[in-house]
Amino acid sequence: MIQPITDKIEVAMAALISGMRTTGGYNFSWSLTDEEDISIGEFPRAVINPTDSLADKETNMDTVAGIGSLDYTNEVLFTILVIGELDTTSTNPNFAIRSNLRKALDDLKMLFGVNYTVNDTCDNILYMGSQIEIIKRNDVQRPGQLRAIFKAIYSADRQNPSVRAGS
Repeated sequence: MIQPITDKIEVAMAALISGMRTTGGYNFSWSLTDEEDISIGEFPRAVINPTDSLADKETNMDTVAGIGSLDYTNEVLFTILVIGELDTTSTNPNFAIRSNLRKALDDLKMLFGVNYTVNDTCDNILYMGSQIEIIKRNDVQRPGQLRAIFKAIYSADRQNPSVRAGS
């Protein structure tokens, strides 16, 4: 079964995120990706492309002159929702969670800064921005979350768009 390039990128992103460990120089050991049930697993966790207006937005970068006549050059946005948790009680949980989420963002930046082809599934992945959202639900362990936007750029064969150009 042929898998679309964007699926390959997303699967590779999830595998890379799940593989981050403190022993590898990251702030956290990440173990769970794309599990939305917060009662399962450890924190922090990442959900790629949650229901989000930016998630999975793809655009073509070709011009009339074209970068290449045998391929499409595309970019697709991936939203990574990061859910963190405080493991101790804090007198200022909103500050504490923001600090943890900033460390998690540093982990993601480092991960994709080193693995900028996402295990050879795209030409490049770029960090586009992020936002910390404080959640008003009286949960002192998980009072906030982070949305980080990454843009993957890839070239697809015009005859078989599920295959990276030059593959």
